[in-house]
Amino acid sequence: MYALECAMDELAAKVGIDPLELRLKKLRRAGPERRQAVLEQGTPRLLRQGAERFGWARRNPQPRSMREGDTLVGWGMASGAWEASQLPAAAKAVLTADGKLTVSSATADIGTGTYTIMTQVAAELLGCRWTT
Repeated sequence: MYALECAMDELAAKVGIDPLELRLKKLRRAGPERRQAVLEQGTPRLLRQGAERFGWARRNPQPRSMREGDTLVGWGMASGAWEASQLPAAAKAVLTADGKLTVSSATADIGTGTYTIMTQVAAELLGCRWTT
């Protein structure tokens, strides 16, 4: 992802277009209809909103042109999406005679806290104290 975003910034500089506008043009050419609708409705609005809040229009667009003393200051942008397919899911809960509850599911935690929140939800719903 990082390499692609760097290449987008380099391409924008090479052809003389704002990196934000280049990404917006790329989004308009996105794939399947369902994804297309999401991209057209949400992502451009969010990119523009972020650029406005960050002060994107006030930056010097020339690469390596902004400094604070001897330090180069770079302003770049990147966007990304995690396509999370929603498929049927199941979980298994086992309550042992000694009162231990184990809830399991075939999930992947990529560092976003999936295991923790699933533990908290199960404990809350079942009125249990939880530990990880």
